[in-house]
Amino acid sequence: MTRTFKRAVVVAALPALLLAGCGGDGGTGTASATTGGSGGSATTASLASVNVSETASQTSAAVGDRVIWTITAVNNGSGATGDTVSLVATVPGNVGGIAVNAQGATCGPAVSTLTCTIPAGLAAGAAATVTLTATATAAGSLTSSVSTSGEGVSGCAAQGSCNTSVTVAAASGGSGSSGGSSSGSTNAVGLVPANGETAAYVDTRLQLSFDATPTLGATGLIKVFNATTGAQVDQIDISGAPVTAGGETQTYMPAANTEIDTLGNNTGLTQWRYVYYTPVTISGNTATIRLHDNMLSNGTKYYVTIDNGVLAGKMNGTPFAGITSPTAWTFTTKAAPASQTAVTVASTGSADFRTVQGALDWIMRNSSANASASKTITIQDGSYNEQLFLRNVNNLTISGQSQAGTIVYQDNSESYNPGTGGSKTAPATTLTTEGSGTRRALGGGRSVLLVEGSDLLKLTNFTLQNSHVRQSNFNNQAEALYYNTSTLTASRMVASFMNFLSAQDTIQTKGWVWYYKSYIAGNVDFIWGSPYAALFEQSELHTTFDPIAGSGGSYSVNAIIQARAATGYPGFVVLNSALTADATVPAGTTYLARSLTGATQAANSYCTQQYTGTGSFGNAQLYCDTAAYISTKMGAHIASGGWQDPNTNGAMAPYPGTPTATAGWREWLSMDAAGNALSMSGRDTQYATSAIDLSGLNTTAKVFASFKDGSGASWTPTP
Repeated sequence: MTRTFKRAVVVAALPALLLAGCGGDGGTGTASATTGGSGGSATTASLASVNVSETASQTSAAVGDRVIWTITAVNNGSGATGDTVSLVATVPGNVGGIAVNAQGATCGPAVSTLTCTIPAGLAAGAAATVTLTATATAAGSLTSSVSTSGEGVSGCAAQGSCNTSVTVAAASGGSGSSGGSSSGSTNAVGLVPANGETAAYVDTRLQLSFDATPTLGATGLIKVFNATTGAQVDQIDISGAPVTAGGETQTYMPAANTEIDTLGNNTGLTQWRYVYYTPVTISGNTATIRLHDNMLSNGTKYYVTIDNGVLAGKMNGTPFAGITSPTAWTFTTKAAPASQTAVTVASTGSADFRTVQGALDWIMRNSSANASASKTITIQDGSYNEQLFLRNVNNLTISGQSQAGTIVYQDNSESYNPGTGGSKTAPATTLTTEGSGTRRALGGGRSVLLVEGSDLLKLTNFTLQNSHVRQSNFNNQAEALYYNTSTLTASRMVASFMNFLSAQDTIQTKGWVWYYKSYIAGNVDFIWGSPYAALFEQSELHTTFDPIAGSGGSYSVNAIIQARAATGYPGFVVLNSALTADATVPAGTTYLARSLTGATQAANSYCTQQYTGTGSFGNAQLYCDTAAYISTKMGAHIASGGWQDPNTNGAMAPYPGTPTATAGWREWLSMDAAGNALSMSGRDTQYATSAIDLSGLNTTAKVFASFKDGSGASWTPTP
């Protein structure tokens, strides 16, 4: 089994920055470093010798120009590398529209640095490349550096010893003065879309670049108007009024710079996903404004106004005093995509959309006319910071360019957007209890991607991450994915070659779902839900370090699965997979599963009748502790008792309490991390078993054998 992404990477900023690499003396010349040779024996040195170099596409540019950096690592030795090689590049602040493309390496998101890792085994003569492309947004120098590390590295190992510099001149033809003019206009060279742009994206983020890092004010409005009719089409209020109006009392999450978004807006839906979000973010010298979802139309001219005081800083040496003139920042959106069923997303370069939600909105808008047609959204490599919503779309494939290079993420959690989430006809007004005070639960929930009423959904070849980090003063449930589709005959999903990253509750699922050759990381009940069948096949379920528990703290809730499965169906099945962990996770602290409501289940005779697909998902035919591990490798982090129950640590008993071939807690043919038969000594045998033959669940077809669609047809998923 192979995987592309070793462990969770916390994304802390919008990816509107470029990382440039190593270089020579500041131009398009090449600087190099060789690994292998000085760090080991003569024999080791003769096997692999990796030369790392960087080139820039140009030594000078103008604001608005695209600049390309290419970092290349070539193994000039006679054998494959025996260890990883790391590249750490620093980030200049005056660029936007970043695109990172890695071949033969894996890269994390660009924050203040970008770290790329070339795995061991780079063959003699083989190369790995990292290409970084971005738009210069302000005059000055794009100065960058790269450092390398790895076994036997020599040269370029110290930060700053390999540098490049691209000189950026101001663009010619800029109109208006900067910031403080009487008209309130600003120099268009610092704007994205540029003033007068005629092919802006309908889901564009608005950006302003300053001479230095700007600061966000306490009050003020950002407005967008239809330039033809003069009608206002969107408004951002940074004062916090959208939050304080709801009456919540918590204070540890600021109300300022928080808006309510309506995901799926203007798509023909009758219910939408309502969530809090941060409309203005600042990274380096660039302020990025995220408008409300789907407020702009194709082929339409708009203008933007910004109140004085919303942003403070200088543009071309002049204090920014807002934008009031209807001609200071105008743009026209491009024509609608040619296809209603196949669209592309890219953070830079040519595509149909700049955001994944923009593509989802387009597909949802046109789904009624193309209900049975196959649909595709193709996402190019890059980082996409957004919450997502899909509803009432069948036969959709969302595909990334690469599993590690295409990253869709958001920091969301129970404290920020309370509840598992669902669609509503209006924002809810319920106040929930948080660690300190109350928080309004709008209804859209804490996941990154929420899916409802969508059959035959396929996710493939990208990373979906909830970047929330567990904190002691937060309610930390934070799904990357909530597949909230439960129709017995139409709730199928396939996730292949995916990375799902979070901490607590990484995946919540219903329906008939197949996770194949995927990497799923988390630390507290990070796989849970109420499925008919959820098969994790040839995948890696990775337990991450819990910063709340710490290295010597309590891992009492550190379980992989919390099953609330439908009665009479396979429930959760982990097949031919591997259970791994961070090196900092203490041995014997992770359980295969734990129960949430065992006592309640027993008292109310739960899990005694087969679920028929009707009624509330809180009924007595759900919440069954049905999970099976078959032919799976288990690391030393797995507790010797296996399951978290009264006999292992005094936890709640599962229900049903006695496992059978089709229900309860079971494992069969478990192995240690090396693939040897795992001793069952110490395993609990009252509430769980390793003795029942589970060959009836040991293939994909067997797990999904009981599925029938509306016409009675069966289904066996394929990647």
